[in-house]
Amino acid sequence: MLGYRSLWEINMCARCVSSVIVILLTWIGAPTSGWPQEAKQGAKAVAPAGSASVGAYTESADGLKKLVDDIFVAVKSKDGAKISSYVSALAIPDHGAWFAQTFGAAEGSRLATKYSEMLPGTAKQIRGILEFSLQGERTAVDVTLLQNQEAKPGGMARAILDAMVRPVLIYRVGCGNPKEKFYSYIGDFVYVNGGFRYVHTRVWEQLSTAPPVRMRLGVDAAKANLIHRVDPIYPDEAKAAGLEGEVFLHVVLATDGTVKELDLVKGDPILGKAALEAVKQWSYKPTLLNGKAVEVDSTVFIIFRAR
Repeated sequence: MLGYRSLWEINMCARCVSSVIVILLTWIGAPTSGWPQEAKQGAKAVAPAGSASVGAYTESADGLKKLVDDIFVAVKSKDGAKISSYVSALAIPDHGAWFAQTFGAAEGSRLATKYSEMLPGTAKQIRGILEFSLQGERTAVDVTLLQNQEAKPGGMARAILDAMVRPVLIYRVGCGNPKEKFYSYIGDFVYVNGGFRYVHTRVWEQLSTAPPVRMRLGVDAAKANLIHRVDPIYPDEAKAAGLEGEVFLHVVLATDGTVKELDLVKGDPILGKAALEAVKQWSYKPTLLNGKAVEVDSTVFIIFRAR
């Protein structure tokens, strides 16, 4: 007998979806104008410890990995003062000028405006995502250069790189668990004025050449939008071999609700092939964000049970 249901999960966030899951930045004690005064005072109070000194981390993948590892330690120990100190150092000093110099006046202005909007209220989000990663034991920090990733035409990475008028390195950070294929997306970082600075994913969405926004939906939200489903067929060879169990699929939906990308994440290859054949025929109601259709990142979980 075959049973199936969609399941959860991974944050990441990317994106935006926050969508996502995405992170790292806050208004706490920013070294730039416009951040709440009480936050600045909080950051100043812990400054003597030097735990968040931007000069303490070298401009390299290893340097950024060490920074994120240290922030994880602060979150795990629930050290609010250290967390505030670390996060306050992640803001781009004079970000308006930096975006204009890096992306030109027109694109830079849009990016800087969104960057300013994203500053307030993100402290809880940062802490929440890191705590979520800790709960899932996703603490293996992975740092890659955006420039070294495969920048597919029409993708966000390609849009970011092509928009630069003054090339700078962009570091992309995620945290995983060796037992899982996926990891939690932490965010993008640039090295400015002697320290790593965080750029929220939604800032890049303001580029005129940015691809459609993609948001993460969990099991209930995605299942509620499912309007056409094809049941997986239990493979005869799987029945003969007594194969049964769970299959995890990663799915990306296009703005019209059709399946755009589909990958086997976990499960027996024979059962996985059957699941892929069925799910690729599924369709969902378009997902709207602020009245605009967006792409959706989700997970499908199917259980095969032999009679």
